[in-house]
Amino acid sequence: MTAALNANRSELSDLTAKVNTLASRSDTQSAPSAPSSQVITARGPVTPRRHGEDPRLKKLQSQIDAQGNLIEETRNDIASTQGDLANTRTELTGSIARTHDELVLLQKKGERNYYEFDIRKSNQFQHEGPFGIRLKKSE
Repeated sequence: MTAALNANRSELSDLTAKVNTLASRSDTQSAPSAPSSQVITARGPVTPRRHGEDPRLKKLQSQIDAQGNLIEETRNDIASTQGDLANTRTELTGSIARTHDELVLLQKKGERNYYEFDIRKSNQFQHEGPFGIRLKKSE
C-alpha cells in the first residue's frame, strides 16, 4: 500500500512539473500577444462554453418545463375534483327529506321510491314499508 501511495505521489509530482512548464511557456508566449481564448489546466486546454449551446442544458431545461406542465395539470385536476366534490355534497344534502313537503318534492323528481313514516323510541322493531326499523336513542 505504501509503495502504491509513493507511486501515485511521484506521478502527481511529474504531472505538476509538466503543468508548470506548460504554464510558464504559455505565459511567455501570450505575454507579448493578445490573450488567448484557451485556458490551460491540469486536464488540458479548456475553451469557454457559451451558455445555451450545451445539449445537456437544453435537455435539462426541457425536462424542467415538462415537470412544470405536469404540476400545473395536477393542480387543475385537483381543483376540478374539489369542485365536483362540492357539487356532489350539495346534491346529496338536497336529496334528504326532513319534512313531508320535502318528501313530496323528492317524489316528484321521480328518481327513487320514498317512504314516509313516524317512529317512536322502543326496544322492538317496527315494520315501516319494506323494512323494519327501531329507534334506541334520540336527543
